[in-house]
Amino acid sequence: MRKKASNASTQIFPPGCPGLFPRGICTNPTITLDNLGTISCDATISGKVRCDLRPLQGVTVNLTSPSDLLTFQNPNPVTNSRGEFSTTVIVDRNTPVTPNVSITARAVVVEETITDTITARVECLNCSNLIVTSPETVQAFASQLQAVTCPGIPIDGRVTCQGLPVPNVEIGFEVDSPSGKVIVTPNPTLTNNDGVYEATILPFPGALEIVTIVTTATIGGNTFRSEPVEYEINCPGCENLSITLDSPPQISCNGFLSGRLTCDGEPVANVPVALTGSSVLNIINPNPVTNENGEFTSLVTINFDTEGQEADYTASATFTGIEVTASGNVFVDCVRCNNPLLTLNQPLSPIGCDGGTITGQFTCNGEPIINTPVFFTVMSSGTVTVNPNPAITNADGIFNATIQPGLNVTETITIQASSMFGGEEVTSESRNASVNCVCENPVIELDNPGPISCRAVITGRVLCQGLPVPGVTVNLSSPLLNFETPNPVTGPDGSYSSVVTVQPITPVQEGVPYTAEAVVLGISASNTNFVRAECLVCDGQSLTLIPPAGSVGCDGAPLSGRVLCGNTPAQKVAVFFSVDPSIAFVSPNPAITDANGNYSAVITPNQGAIGPVELTATTAVAGNGITAGPFQVNLNCPVPPPECPCRFRLNTQGGAQPGARIRVVRFGHVEDYTGRLNITVVQCGSGIQGICNPAVDNFNFVFNASNGDNFQFTQGRRTSISCENNLTTAIVEGTINGRINNGPSRSFDAKITAVLNKINNTITWTLFATDNTTTTFETLVPFTAPTDPTSFIIGCP
Repeated sequence: MRKKASNASTQIFPPGCPGLFPRGICTNPTITLDNLGTISCDATISGKVRCDLRPLQGVTVNLTSPSDLLTFQNPNPVTNSRGEFSTTVIVDRNTPVTPNVSITARAVVVEETITDTITARVECLNCSNLIVTSPETVQAFASQLQAVTCPGIPIDGRVTCQGLPVPNVEIGFEVDSPSGKVIVTPNPTLTNNDGVYEATILPFPGALEIVTIVTTATIGGNTFRSEPVEYEINCPGCENLSITLDSPPQISCNGFLSGRLTCDGEPVANVPVALTGSSVLNIINPNPVTNENGEFTSLVTINFDTEGQEADYTASATFTGIEVTASGNVFVDCVRCNNPLLTLNQPLSPIGCDGGTITGQFTCNGEPIINTPVFFTVMSSGTVTVNPNPAITNADGIFNATIQPGLNVTETITIQASSMFGGEEVTSESRNASVNCVCENPVIELDNPGPISCRAVITGRVLCQGLPVPGVTVNLSSPLLNFETPNPVTGPDGSYSSVVTVQPITPVQEGVPYTAEAVVLGISASNTNFVRAECLVCDGQSLTLIPPAGSVGCDGAPLSGRVLCGNTPAQKVAVFFSVDPSIAFVSPNPAITDANGNYSAVITPNQGAIGPVELTATTAVAGNGITAGPFQVNLNCPVPPPECPCRFRLNTQGGAQPGARIRVVRFGHVEDYTGRLNITVVQCGSGIQGICNPAVDNFNFVFNASNGDNFQFTQGRRTSISCENNLTTAIVEGTINGRINNGPSRSFDAKITAVLNKINNTITWTLFATDNTTTTFETLVPFTAPTDPTSFIIGCP
């Protein structure tokens, strides 16, 4: 630590140079020692003597140190014509690293004494076996450059002498960064008591380059320099600058506008944000500056006698040359009311796990207060929420919301509503309601990751009565798959995850089971999924795709390709196809390679599709995803669809209905489910009063099993329809996109038969779908469910 040099007040007359440094009055003589940092066995100590910034020649400087570890070769050097002095300082041999050794330079200028003191770290180790491990020790065994992204990466090493750690050694880093946007911090750094040093490679936005770093250390008078180590820096500039506004629901007379500025998801500090808005908004600080979390805020006031209304406002900022703007709106008011009244109706109770409705009204002098937020406060010993909170009053001043109790909450709660009007808070009377939400049927959702190639992420959720259950330990097991986290714990939304790996040199296995088990609030639950898995070892992977030549007509055309693992065919590998489903379908999707690594499928245009469509094939082999395409495929299916023999609109009433019994076969494993099924079929006409329109073509069905599995079939397109039994039975066949447990989309051939009973307004459904490779889905018994008045079957002329 440097001590401030003392100043002399006596008038002196330095020799100087006539004309350049004329003789005159010296008011501020100074002596300055140059910083040394670390002295390893010996170093040159130097400094300057000046007066009023002019050099003083011929001044004798006395160098001293309270430590007996240092010896000055010339303790009394004399300044030269530039006012400089120097000598060599020597550290005694076998001196360990000693920090904070002070050195003082003292001189007398015309009877005035001036001094300056610095501190240094000194050592002169006698080490015949010095070892400095540095980051390149790890890199020497790496086949690729280590990647460094924007947050940077830590680097460390260790200094030992004769096998013992050397503390307080100064370690430096020489960074060769072409852009100058990569540094190592701190630089230099010091070893700790264990001889370990730590630092961070820190790139700045815009650094996309290869940098070279050399580690240096001087010990015992010898300088150690590591071999250069290269790092691949990938820290692009700000690609996604964004402002997120907090969007307050209401400002009544006064409030705040706030938000957050981020770049690629990271907060941006110390940037001014320009706030502008409607004339009714008096923004007190129109240019707030973001804090370390990227947050900004400003007080806003509203003039008296401002009627309730929506006000628009905008926040804009510029960072790294990029400008971003975000807009929002807020309900504002500042109107005095002699008799504001906020009522809250008594909720119907008991309120179960499905929640209950709460309503009320907000008025001023008997007139409704519209578009105003109403907030809710719940007094409960458990977890009970209100959604939305706040609720917004409608044109009659009426609001409504849903009370949602948490799991295993059984109690009487108290709820109160409040709002702001005219800058004052208005509250309702408190209301009581009993809630009773007991977990009876926990389920474990187990998402389908699709084919696993060496490594994947397994995800899912734990629910009970449709509500997420946090803090549950899920046990994951499989005869083939290895889980990095075999016992994940569910988060606040009931979700869990684990990385799963496959042992190298594992050929493709079909129907590999993995199971999730848990005890949920004292009740056991489990679920099993089946996947295709492998971890081949390849000297490179390849995927080819041969699209159809020429134009593809309405009957479709074949496509083919091959998957290789090195030069070896990859057998039983799933190849997925990506194509706009509103234009064309590929079936089967995925296609499975044969013993020669070959696969084939058919692309079929939708009726009326003319022109190019992009087709891409993707797969994963040996842990690497590979893609072929996109290729342009020319479609030519201009002819209108065949005339409709009939038209119909059929669906389950009000969404999913319970009681469906479904059989699913996957990789030869048969599973029978019960659950809720939702079906919608619209063919050749959407309304009972309409006409036959061949362009109307859609069918969907979604099944949610009671164990948490879900099957989603969407964007169905017909290949044929028919109506039988005096227009009481409708049949549609076609192709549909299917997803199992949120897994990858694949194509299915599907058939739906629906029998409409107009007397009791029910439909009896029979479903069948197959992906023609591994999976079938069908009703175990016909499913009968209520329908609604919009359902019909009508013949076409």
